[in-house]
Amino acid sequence: LRVDPLPPGSNVLLLILEGVSGAYLPTIAASHGFEGSIRMPELDAVAARGLAWSSFVVQQRQTNRGEYALLCGDYPKLRTAEPKMTELAGEAGLDCLPSVLSDAGYAAVYLQAAPMAFMLKDQFMPAAGFHRSLGATALDRAYHRNAWGIDDRAFFEHSLGVIDELEAGADPWFLTLLTVGTHHPFNAPPDFESRYETGSAGWAMDYLDRAVGEFVRGLDERGVLDDTLVVMVSDESRETVAGAGDVGNSLLQAWGVAIVLHPGTDRGVVRQPGMQLDVPITVVDALGLGASGFGGRSLLRAYPDSRDLLWGNAYLATVGGLSAAGQLAICAESMAVCAAADGVESPFEGGVELRPVDPEAVGWLAQGVEKSLATYLPEAAERSLPLLEPGLVRIAPDAAEQFLFGGQFFSMASGSRADVDLVVTLEGALGGLTYHHDFIVGRRQEYVRSGRLEVGQTLTLRYSVRAGYSLDQLESRFWVDGIGGTDLALRFIESRVQVRPGAAGTAGGGIEERQHLVE
Repeated sequence: LRVDPLPPGSNVLLLILEGVSGAYLPTIAASHGFEGSIRMPELDAVAARGLAWSSFVVQQRQTNRGEYALLCGDYPKLRTAEPKMTELAGEAGLDCLPSVLSDAGYAAVYLQAAPMAFMLKDQFMPAAGFHRSLGATALDRAYHRNAWGIDDRAFFEHSLGVIDELEAGADPWFLTLLTVGTHHPFNAPPDFESRYETGSAGWAMDYLDRAVGEFVRGLDERGVLDDTLVVMVSDESRETVAGAGDVGNSLLQAWGVAIVLHPGTDRGVVRQPGMQLDVPITVVDALGLGASGFGGRSLLRAYPDSRDLLWGNAYLATVGGLSAAGQLAICAESMAVCAAADGVESPFEGGVELRPVDPEAVGWLAQGVEKSLATYLPEAAERSLPLLEPGLVRIAPDAAEQFLFGGQFFSMASGSRADVDLVVTLEGALGGLTYHHDFIVGRRQEYVRSGRLEVGQTLTLRYSVRAGYSLDQLESRFWVDGIGGTDLALRFIESRVQVRPGAAGTAGGGIEERQHLVE
């Protein structure tokens, strides 16, 4: 690799593309003899302007897990458990990329199309070092809007406006963008014409692809690419092949996109594999900021030796990896069942046949998975998890449905109790909406409450959840639809989960409603 030093004060743009697979870029897919179910020619053309990695590992499913690795240079939990983003939300002074760049004098801004309270990003992003973090309620214009936020084309137009503001400032800037239109249910204008079926994943990816092309042209017109390091990566990958089974799809869903546009590099496809946690140290390396505590390796350097590449899949309940010695392995999360092959150069190369092996034969994978679970936080007697900070949340007048919070995916130990308390008032000139709240245990709705709120009314909802045994993937959600009125906004007075420990086996599980009142 030829990589010239970036001039002092160069800007950094990190663009995270929801669900995009390496298989969707024809050039990258062809390097492994693969043809993806979806093609993104505009993104492929952007990749040809810089460096693109033929083997880039996304390290978990779910945005908050992949995004944590991309921002903090650390493995997400590779086995399904409470995400590190949830555990660390609200902690002060996290050693993540925005903190490092802030300390170096950068203006650090985070922008996504989705609600910031989803996955506790409203609390995590400031802790990670962003000076500003903005989401759906800050974006007032869209070609189409759904419960997740605005469409990708409008999101990029808003992003260019943020870049114009940052360019007008005196400090170098670090901007992180996260698209959401390719998250199910997919978001694009209903009249968008595509070669893919309307409403399908391909249709949404096609819309994102064209929007990315327009966005890069906008960067070109502004001269941003002349003094900016641009890194485009996937948060997760959604590629699936019918009949591939959990083993085959665990491999495909670990295959992401990594593209770097650097004013002083060669162009081409890089065959040395990379991972999401490599991104922070890559940025620090490109800016010449010296040593950091980030894990991984700089994508902009060639290394003489191989290393273990590890990933998990919370949806398929699998873990996988490619060892430094070339052993490719996929196992159940329990490590009770494994399949492996030797002599493999890339996790995504074609023609590899994995055969059942004794789990002891892939002990390196078990060790890596266990190591990924550590967050080094002291164990707290109680936990208070704010679902949404007190204050006013505007209801988008053009939204048919709007999410307010969810996606925490927290855990409870056996015998513990979680008290959920929600108090919210609808404000506005006139009108009303329908609210929906549920509590999810392992992706099952265990508690559901809905009703109608008119302007001036207050919803009070209090209930307790007891864990008769250890519980993972717990989620408290709130969303609205049936929206009709003028200048509607929800004022959240109280919105939190308080988790209290208890002796294992001292109480049975279940949910007890303490109050459900609209007045």
